[in-house]
Amino acid sequence: MTPLPTPDSDVLWTIDETAAFLKCSVSHLYALTSRKEIPFNKPRGRLRFLRSEIMAWVRGGRVLTNAEVEAKADELLAKRRRRAV
Repeated sequence: MTPLPTPDSDVLWTIDETAAFLKCSVSHLYALTSRKEIPFNKPRGRLRFLRSEIMAWVRGGRVLTNAEVEAKADELLAKRRRRAV
């Protein structure tokens, strides 16, 4: 009996599996790889995607809320004021 992969394991996905996960077309995924906008591997000339890298890539596209942007701006301004003193 083969153990089931854990959610954190580095599973290699095909382009079809990755497109299905991202809910995009295969041609769009090819465009993302050609522009090197998405992490990918190309063993023996075939596109493969590490699940963990795709998950990190998706998480990296998160847009900050207005409150988070304001908090970061306040933090940066406070650092600049401390340096100026």
